[in-house]
Amino acid sequence: MSAQIIPLFSQPLYKNHFEFKRPDLSKIEWITNKDNEISKDQHVLDLPEFAELSEVAYNASAEYIYGVLAVVEHLDLVVTSSWLNRSAPGMSHPRHWHPNNLASGVIYLDSNPQAGGGIVWLNDRKPRVNLDRRENTLWNTNHWQEQPETGDCFMFPSEVDHWVEKNTGLKPRISLAWNVFVKGQLNSEINL
Repeated sequence: MSAQIIPLFSQPLYKNHFEFKRPDLSKIEWITNKDNEISKDQHVLDLPEFAELSEVAYNASAEYIYGVLAVVEHLDLVVTSSWLNRSAPGMSHPRHWHPNNLASGVIYLDSNPQAGGGIVWLNDRKPRVNLDRRENTLWNTNHWQEQPETGDCFMFPSEVDHWVEKNTGLKPRISLAWNVFVKGQLNSEINL
């Protein structure tokens, strides 16, 4: 019998790529958020000009929650918040997580993978022994990084710490982020 590798207690990271018409951002009011800027409106997916992206966010969330996590479909998805991030050249986004949510998503509206600004997720489980490795793999690394390009979408458990590295390009990097929870009977009486 051949050896089998089982991804025990893994944290699933969803990645997809979408084509969409970029919404007009000229009326967005931006506020300072540590080392980048975010939209003052924390429910941008409710705005009419974001209707297409709202559908993309819902479909990605449904694929992740119902498909990957295998949550029962009688629970309704609820977007609890949605906002824009803007990182001018030299800006980054510090380490953080999204409490009181099931999953978080981000889609890049303007991003150049050659301009730094990779998104990094951290495995905060401490290693028993920290050994030198020939290479980092999904099985041994304590962090994972992606260099997003425009249209890339990621979904991940909200409790996973993450950050975005410094934008080393000449143009702002802009992303749309959202959090998702579910509504309905969360657990059967048998499991109470």
